[in-house]
Amino acid sequence: MDFRDWLMNGNQHKSTTLSLPELLSILTNYIDTAGQRYKGKIAIWAVFNEVVNGAGNGFRNRQPENPNDYSPWVNGRDTSLIEASFREARKTDPQAILILNGLQCGRKWAGRRQSYSITL
Repeated sequence: MDFRDWLMNGNQHKSTTLSLPELLSILTNYIDTAGQRYKGKIAIWAVFNEVVNGAGNGFRNRQPENPNDYSPWVNGRDTSLIEASFREARKTDPQAILILNGLQCGRKWAGRRQSYSITL
């Protein structure tokens, strides 16, 4: 299954039935395709958007306390898919600035020093 098939035909909440390797394959296929298309044309790439939970204290995930905080990309505290996505994006476009953008960052995280460190 590629990313487009998953988006068009897969229900996001059904993706909990997909294994981590299947989700990783969907992500890397998408990142490689988009990265090659836009390599050298964009300076900043939001690799993940709105993955921060509503409380602003962690990530949306497969096991949310709040049902609105569901995301297939994080399983409990396992952020390996996000980390792998950043590594793949760096490999695809070494010159791009990679960011993790969160809907709650400006409001809930204002005045707090929150960071997520990924060693590439």
